[in-house]
Amino acid sequence: MRLYLHPLRWLFWLSSLMVGYTWVAYPFLLKLLSILKSKNGSRQVKSWPSISIVMAVHNEASVIEDSLADLLAMDYPHGELEVVVVSDGSTDATNEIVRSVSSKDSRVRLIELQRSGQTAAIIQGVLAARHEVIVRSDADTRHDKDFLIHIAKHYLDPRIGCVGGELKIRNTSASGISQSEGIYWRYEMLLRRLESDAGVLSTTSGAVMSFRREIFEPFSPDCSEDVVIPKLAIKKGYVMVHEPRAVAYEVMPSSARGEVNARRRMVSRALRALFSDEGSINPLRHPLHWWAVFSHKVLRWMTPVFLILSFVSSIGLRSNKKIYSLALWLHLVYFSMSLCGFLLEKAGKRVGLLSAAYSFFVANLAFLLGWKDLLLGRKIRTYSSVE
Repeated sequence: MRLYLHPLRWLFWLSSLMVGYTWVAYPFLLKLLSILKSKNGSRQVKSWPSISIVMAVHNEASVIEDSLADLLAMDYPHGELEVVVVSDGSTDATNEIVRSVSSKDSRVRLIELQRSGQTAAIIQGVLAARHEVIVRSDADTRHDKDFLIHIAKHYLDPRIGCVGGELKIRNTSASGISQSEGIYWRYEMLLRRLESDAGVLSTTSGAVMSFRREIFEPFSPDCSEDVVIPKLAIKKGYVMVHEPRAVAYEVMPSSARGEVNARRRMVSRALRALFSDEGSINPLRHPLHWWAVFSHKVLRWMTPVFLILSFVSSIGLRSNKKIYSLALWLHLVYFSMSLCGFLLEKAGKRVGLLSAAYSFFVANLAFLLGWKDLLLGRKIRTYSSVE
């Protein structure tokens, strides 16, 4: 039967091609586009922009002192830096520890709020910030000493409105899940570098995001700040860049449940932002940025849907041609590898390829749950780092 007469063939090829485009062709197209973009030379630093580091915390007594020590130890002019800690209804010793540090170093300020969620706390922190550039951080994030230097240099260019740093995983040896997450995260950082070189970057991680204070506008706390704020910069005519030399580190969840919960929360909030007026991009005004967001975020998070459709259609087509039987077997091999990876994880062991297959399965499960939250109208505002 001809392709146009067989809906299952259309379904198979469309879903399979979408997976191939999202994970292989899109980075290749970004590389081609970046070649066409001219590079700007480095600029001479005459005066450093003033920086406010904003950190929203909830019950972080176990790490907050080390976090503040990390931030205050970074190489940056003393008088041009402040750290605004917004305590989102903390009930442990977090506030007392921050006050103790603040009494010794006037660059640290504490803002205490009732429990309202991370984004709401960040909004209040930005509104209270005194300096021209805002740098975001989380309590469990650690930085290279020259992190702020590499971020700040970009703001000497008046066209730059938002700068993202390079976030690296510190616990890749903890388990198969966290090791494979490190591989996934390196791929994510590669995409951001390519998008930055191509001039279409519009995403970053909240823990390493910075932006000009003047672009900021309060927005819904239901939305993810690392989705909305870069869009505000783009809509106001600024450029966003990724700085790979501004390196920070985080510990990612080492269990499948922790990984699913963290990624589900991220996808759910990001999708809500992307489909809101605040976090969306007009494809007519910003066609390349819209294309990048759609390819990088929306299509990637639809990967589990495409894989399911490809699998189901290959079952129905397996008797037609060998290519469909091969596709079915590839799906079955992948599911078997994921199952083996799961069993190894339960036994406290790992085998690189099997653990990677299982980690990919876990990530796609989280993507599906994120879409479910969006479609069912579930809103996530508050959560704890110990969840």
